[in-house]
Order: sequence, then structure tokens, then C-alpha cells
Amino acid sequence: MKTNIASCLILFLLILINPILLQAQKIPVNFGRVNPEDFNVKSPLIDSNTNAVIIADQGDVSFEGNDHGWVSYVYKRNCRILFLNTKAIDLATVKLYFNKDEEYKQKLDKVSAITYNLEGGNVVQTKLNTDDIFEEKIDKNRSLKKFTMPAVKAGSIIEYSYIIKSDYIYFLPEWKFQSQYGPTLWSEFKLGIPGLLSYLSSSQGTRPYDIVQPGETYKDYSIRRKRDLHSLGMQAEESFTVSSPVVTKRWVKKNVPEFVNENFISTPNNYIDKISFQLYETYDGEASQKVSDSWKTIAGQLLEREDFGVALNDNNFWLDNILKDVTTPNDNLLAQAKKIYYYVQQNFTCTDPDNFFIKTNLKDVVRKKSGTVGDINMLLLAMLKRKGIIVYPVVLSTTDYGKNSVNYPRLDQLNYVIGRAVIDYDNYLLDA
Repeated sequence: MKTNIASCLILFLLILINPILLQAQKIPVNFGRVNPEDFNVKSPLIDSNTNAVIIADQGDVSFEGNDHGWVSYVYKRNCRILFLNTKAIDLATVKLYFNKDEEYKQKLDKVSAITYNLEGGNVVQTKLNTDDIFEEKIDKNRSLKKFTMPAVKAGSIIEYSYIIKSDYIYFLPEWKFQSQYGPTLWSEFKLGIPGLLSYLSSSQGTRPYDIVQPGETYKDYSIRRKRDLHSLGMQAEESFTVSSPVVTKRWVKKNVPEFVNENFISTPNNYIDKISFQLYETYDGEASQKVSDSWKTIAGQLLEREDFGVALNDNNFWLDNILKDVTTPNDNLLAQAKKIYYYVQQNFTCTDPDNFFIKTNLKDVVRKKSGTVGDINMLLLAMLKRKGIIVYPVVLSTTDYGKNSVNYPRLDQLNYVIGRAVIDYDNYLLDA
């Protein structure tokens, strides 16, 4: 009887200890150090069709106080990839998108990128030159920073890391546990959210997490802000510290197979294993305030932007000189709309199908005879409006950008605009 009790007790303790051991598992990679044996990666997920292996991918989001009275997130990423051939060479280029805004600052920091090749049994390093980090302006509100790993060939291991500090806390970096380019042996995402903020999370995918580790801690946030001294006609900077509980969580998926793009699916982004976060509520120590935007709010904001809706509100009288050669006075509204549509479609070239904002201004679009999808279709709407036709811009996302939330829209997942014209009570959706 004693033996049975002891056995049961040992079994019970193992049941308790096993989850603890499971939660304590660490990433099986020593970032920054690559040995010759690291090039010999074994996994049942690797076969003759495998082009690359994401050995380990690790993301971490935490928060810190900023200098305008609130907090910013700090996103750290470390990634190691083995190339079995060059068919997955797209993985060697890292693209990071940034919002350009006077109020919300974003900064890329501490970029480290090294390519490792095994030559004669020795590991040879090729480091990325910081001069090879390029920035491209997408429009007045967005930019792209990117770098391509040097000396990548079949058999190379690449390893890169970077830090992004951002005041734009409404959306945290989305984390993908799965890749279209090869299997992922270890994918880990950690998050520490202060009690000042509440986020809605959306988890997508069919595979369960191998590790889910919740926790809680406390942290002091050093915050600075400027305060107006109206009596003196000047500003003073004040500093204070906020102590807040921090809810932490760690998600890990191991040995995730490559995502296979099957026929007839809209886009991998709708099915790939990932997790995303959107700010829902803030707390200032006294009261909570919901901040998640509705579609109505987003629509109102877009219509007030100079690089979008305001272009339709301007007095675009200068377009009349163009329109007099496109339409004739005896045309009814539908005939005029058709002529304007075909004029824009046949005389303007789209240079960027993934940007629904007006990159410069409509006069510049006419001068260049080219522009983004936003430039061209908003020009179309402006011309239609000059003829007295009721028009509305219709913002959407193409299949590559995935589905948007019905309740909580994400502006970064909207990339295309078409026009809606109302003529004789009929609706026409137009894409020039």
C-alpha cells in the first residue's frame, strides 16, 4: 500500500513539475555565435523541396516612458535562417514599415546583420554595412527601411537583430509563427503590457502553442512632458514616475511546417499562424477610456487628411480646362462619367498599386501622367465631382493584405482605393 501511495505521489509531482519544466524551455539558439555544427540542421520537416529553414525567430515587446507624457513600445527581434538554396532569397531582405508623424515618433536602432558561410571547415562572417540600410518614402505619412543580407548563397546562415522604438502604440507589431519560405523550428513572441493599457489580441492558425507562459511583474516608467506656464508665456518640462503592474506573456510554437499556398485561397495572410494586437483601452490612474476606432471614425479621419479626402474638397477649378476637351456640353451625366473614366484609364500609369494615399498633389499627377492607385483614382473622383456627380472614395484591401476586422479596422491593412459614383440613383464602382 505504501508503494502505491509513493508511486501516486511521484506521478502527481511529475504532473505538476512537467508543465513548469515545459514553461522554462529556452530558445535553443545562442544568437551571435555560429559554430560549424550549426550548419547541419536536422528536422523531419526538411526534405528535398525545402529551400530555407527558419531556425529561430524571437520577438519581444515591452514598454518605456517617453518625453511627451505617455509610454512607447520597444520591439526587439532576433532571427536566424539557414538557406539550403537561393530559391527563398526573399528572406535575405528585411523590410520595416514606419509611420511618419509629428506626434508619433518611430526609430530603428541597433541593427546587426551577419551572414555566416562555412569555408574549409571554418565559419566566415560577412557583416552588413550600416550604409546599406536604405529608406524609401512611400508617401508623406509612411516610409520603408530595408536591408539585404550580404554574401548569401546556398548553405549560408543569416542572423539579424534590430530594435524599434515607437510612440504609435495603437497597433503592436504583428508576429508570424509560420513562413511561406520554409519550416520554422522555433518561433517565440514575448509581451509585457503595463496596466495603463489594454489590448485586444487576435490569434490565427490551426496549430496549438507549445508553450504559453503568463506572468506578472511591476515596473517604474519614467515619463516627461512639457507643461504650459500661461502666466509666464513659456513652457516647463516636468518629470514623474509611474509604477504599474505589468502583465507578461510568452508564446512559443515549435516545428511549424512551411505554409503551402493552396489553390483558391485568397492570401496566406488570412491563414498563416500569427498573433496581432490592437489597443482597446487606456487607464490614466483615475479613469479608463476606450480608444479602439470604429469604421465610422476611420472614415472621418481619412476624409480630413490632406493626402486623401481633402483633395476632393478643394476647389479643383483648374480641372475644367482638361474636362472641356474630354466631355461635351450635351452629354448626360452617365456619358460624361464614361468619357472621364476612359480618359483617366488610358492616359495615366499606375506606379504603385499598394498605396491609396495621394503622394504629392493632383496637379503633379496630371503633370507626370502617372501616380499611385490613390493618385489616379482620387483624380478620377475629383474630375467626376467637377461635373456635378456625387462621388465617394472606397478604401479596401487586396488579397495580399488579408482580411480586415469587421469591428476594429486596421489602417495598415488597407492598401487600395476605388471610386463610387452615384448617377441617376445607380451606384458605379470605378477603378481607373
